[in-house]
Amino acid sequence: MKKLLLGTAVALATTGAAYAQGFESAQLGIQVYKYDEGSNINTIYAVALADASYMIAPRFGVQAGFAYSYEVDVSQPLLEAGDTSAVALHFFFDASDQTRIGLMLGADSYNDGDFVYAIEGTYVADRYRVEARIGRYDSAFEPATLAEISSSFEITGGLLGTGSYQRVTFDGGNGYFELAAIGFGYQINDRLTAYANYGAIVNDFGSGETYRGDQITLGVTMALCGPQNPRMFTYNPFY
Repeated sequence: MKKLLLGTAVALATTGAAYAQGFESAQLGIQVYKYDEGSNINTIYAVALADASYMIAPRFGVQAGFAYSYEVDVSQPLLEAGDTSAVALHFFFDASDQTRIGLMLGADSYNDGDFVYAIEGTYVADRYRVEARIGRYDSAFEPATLAEISSSFEITGGLLGTGSYQRVTFDGGNGYFELAAIGFGYQINDRLTAYANYGAIVNDFGSGETYRGDQITLGVTMALCGPQNPRMFTYNPFY
């Protein structure tokens, strides 16, 4: 089975003027998810997340993230992936108060190390938020192309509706990984958000073998030093 989506690199919180130089903020997160494919194929992982952002010049900045995935339980030894860590740097430009465009460079410890390069962007308008990313995984084991998009909408009084789609297409006709998810979030206050979502996963191995499963995710994010900033990136470092 290919790597599953394990966690989320977290968006940052911001204080001060939109284009001020200096430290923006930091955010911590915890996420737990269970993947179930039936036929005694299921996994449970917990992920710890930490991000920080800094404006290096008016409109220009960098976001650094770290994520650690802990394997809580697997139903069969062949599903064991072990614990994995990942880091990412996002170099960004604020085209406006609503739009952030970035270049991401990332790496993880899976299979002796993978690298990822991507262009990305966020757009925020009123109660809507959209984030998209296109990139490449540079891996000796599973080179692939990444495409993903996510969105959220404030329904009322801190209640959010969310949706996302991610596809990782492996080189050489070796199939793809696909995740489509919907869910809800609740902003407990301007620094703390809890969320839950349901996702449908497809693992296609490119040789006629296609496996489908369900993923349930629960998580919480806590912004430090200010309220959450929806323009910040929320990269998923594992899949």
